[in-house]
Amino acid sequence: MTDPNLPPTEAGDIITETTLQPTTLGELGGTLPQTRQAFRFHPPTMGTMKRLGALDADGKLRKHPGRYLAYFLGAALAELGGRDCGAPGVTDAGATAVLALPVGDVFTLMLAWKRSTTPKGADLGAGECGHCSNPFGAMVLDLGEIQVLELPEGADAPAARVGLYSGFPFPAGQVVRTVLVKPPTWGESFAALPASGWSNPAALTMATIQAAIAAVDTCKAPRVPAEALDEMTQEDAELINAALERISPTPDLVMEVDCPACKQASQHRIDWKDVG
Repeated sequence: MTDPNLPPTEAGDIITETTLQPTTLGELGGTLPQTRQAFRFHPPTMGTMKRLGALDADGKLRKHPGRYLAYFLGAALAELGGRDCGAPGVTDAGATAVLALPVGDVFTLMLAWKRSTTPKGADLGAGECGHCSNPFGAMVLDLGEIQVLELPEGADAPAARVGLYSGFPFPAGQVVRTVLVKPPTWGESFAALPASGWSNPAALTMATIQAAIAAVDTCKAPRVPAEALDEMTQEDAELINAALERISPTPDLVMEVDCPACKQASQHRIDWKDVG
């Protein structure tokens, strides 16, 4: 973390020069929305699937679901950013590359892999209308239609300056009032969480925020400790999340389903944790 002499920012303000542009997963093709790296998967043959399935036997890896996902995608990738990721199921080179990607790029890889294995459309399971409770039955979606926000080619790295409402103590005797946030990498945020944190929404949020804070207005430090962020209010956490949503190139994981009975639209959230 560096100290860029952050100017004071009014509480509740999010200041950024980043303007993301809308596209779809299909239009992106084999390109990631933030780093703009090209990627290519191994064909999803039964041999490839067998090798990927072998990762389930790694008990140590399964204790950290975010790391498991990185290894799964790394084993599925044939190329990333012009680099050879190895034969199907060979994970180290690909996993290291995935861990270094921003979270939105990893979400994109997850959906792109799912799309490659479901050419007739992904079965999202059964659902019901949130207005009239009419059952939808099976919902099938062409994942290429999912909306994605991407960073325009040649644009500066996305960042936002955020003025906190209450702030948090760091270091001792001082209160952080302004933070600079950037889209965190997968390795810095989700990969280190144990399974217990993976199923804890607050733990996921705090891991994201800790990895996203690139600078604070009180001092220079390599990273804000988790103990300091434990003192952050939910209002400030939601504000930082709003800033990250504004600057993070990522797929939209919420889709709208029109009810054939009442014609109202209901929201359905795609489970990004289900990469398989």
